Amino acid sequence: MLTFDRISADLLEITARGTITEEEVRSFYNQLWPEIADAKKIGVIIDLSEFADMTGRAILEDLTHEAGALPRLHRFPRIAILTDKQWIRTAERFMDPILPMTKMECFDPDDREAARAFAQNLTDPVTPKGKGLRMIDSEIDGVLAFELDGYMSDDQAEVVAAAFRAKIETGEPFDAFARIKRFGGFDPQVLVQKDFIEMKMGAAKQMRRYAIVTDERWIKPMVGIARAVTGIEIEVFAETNEPAAWDWLRGISEA
Repeated sequence: MLTFDRISADLLEITARGTITEEEVRSFYNQLWPEIADAKKIGVIIDLSEFADMTGRAILEDLTHEAGALPRLHRFPRIAILTDKQWIRTAERFMDPILPMTKMECFDPDDREAARAFAQNLTDPVTPKGKGLRMIDSEIDGVLAFELDGYMSDDQAEVVAAAFRAKIETGEPFDAFARIKRFGGFDPQVLVQKDFIEMKMGAAKQMRRYAIVTDERWIKPMVGIARAVTGIEIEVFAETNEPAAWDWLRGISEA
């Protein structure tokens, strides 16, 4: 069962019990959006204390709705999750830094008051300041190099995407270098733009090696997934070890 309750103007409680089906997910979202259409910002409590599982089709249905909701994610500054399941806590720690426009935190099921206080704090999460996303000089001819430091705007993403598209249009394999200093979030519209999606698909087909220099710990699990689904050689290097990243791209790394 998947239900919600508009507790107040600034608080929504979602409850998942048992095994969730595709029909329940579809009905849930069809009722949810009209109910909170008036809310510019609303805190969310998600009660997963009695949640068991989701069917495969329910997961696909949920992912479809979540992707469509990305541009509206700023409306939910705080999400408190009630759970005693370790795998849900692990998933929350993985997702929280990826979506800094929304702060998530897990609470034990009997800590409902603490969860409510957290969810109702509707101040925007503090995001790192920096230059955002930009192309940088490459040490190697033909290698695309960029840096992310802080919030990535739609316009900045387009500049980098254009550089990748130009490489893709040559039809030749290429390598890339990324320096990720601080991840401060992004304009969610970027992820649902057709041009951006086409650029990512093209890069996945033609990129050979991708070196990432960062001390952000959440990057490594994502790299493991990317390796599995793209076949690109991807390596992560600490910020203090940036020269080794360039050496690896040159093909002389000892790693």
